[in-house]
Amino acid sequence: MENFCLGTAKLGSPDYGFASLEHVPNTFNSFRFLSQVELLGIDRFDISPRYGDSEEMLGTYFKHCKRRPVVSSKIDNLTPGNPKTPVQMLESVNRFLKRLCIDQLEICYLHQNQLSIISDPYVQEGLSLLKERKLIRYNGVSLYSFPECDYVIESEFYDFIQVPINICDISFYIRYIANNVSKSNFVARSLLLQGLLINRKYVETITNSDKALDYFKRIDILVNQHKLTSLQIALRFVFSLEKIDHFMIGTTSILNLKKNLKCASRRIPTELHKKLFSMASSPKIWANPRNW
Repeated sequence: MENFCLGTAKLGSPDYGFASLEHVPNTFNSFRFLSQVELLGIDRFDISPRYGDSEEMLGTYFKHCKRRPVVSSKIDNLTPGNPKTPVQMLESVNRFLKRLCIDQLEICYLHQNQLSIISDPYVQEGLSLLKERKLIRYNGVSLYSFPECDYVIESEFYDFIQVPINICDISFYIRYIANNVSKSNFVARSLLLQGLLINRKYVETITNSDKALDYFKRIDILVNQHKLTSLQIALRFVFSLEKIDHFMIGTTSILNLKKNLKCASRRIPTELHKKLFSMASSPKIWANPRNW
């Protein structure tokens, strides 16, 4: 399961996304859950200080896990043009490592995606310093727009780029990944639009919900034609896309995680794939989590 990464937003913030607590029992035990995740072969974890007390939960577990975890985290609260930024970043990562009980981050992302941050020389100096001290192995950015991604690719500074890729919108995939326009590694996130694809009752809460509902109706027609569920058609399609380094899966339900992983082992019919690829090729404002 090397190409799957557990997103931990819901671990520390259960109300995150559109699936909120619906499948999480009141007796949820983070240690037991993470033990089951390990048994499924997943040892990649994506973490952030924004995710409540997830760092403490994971740190407790990492003391006991059998395999060395592959951990990504995110630096936040940076300001452009600040000479103190490299020291601030160094202190932040040292705090992460202490709380997580590990000695190195696999990837250190910037949790801010403004061009003024990702292009800031002090921010880039800080990331280089973290690499030199072997506190991180790679650096990365989590992006939502083409201008941000254009800069990152042209700069050739960043190792990993997280972008939203799902059955509704694969415009990032077509523009940057399919044609090998970058040396950076790409990570797919928002595979189910933070649960929106499965929990349709929340659709009306987002911008341009009427367009989203129309699109989902088109998906439902294909679901019925091919006798698949919305989850199966959505994930089988995304997992079929090549040249993606790994996929982010966010859940605190082992049952849901098993269902998600099962989709990776099943192929999607060729004609259905072509239809979905065509439908999802154009950018859609409503499918971008930044616009919610």
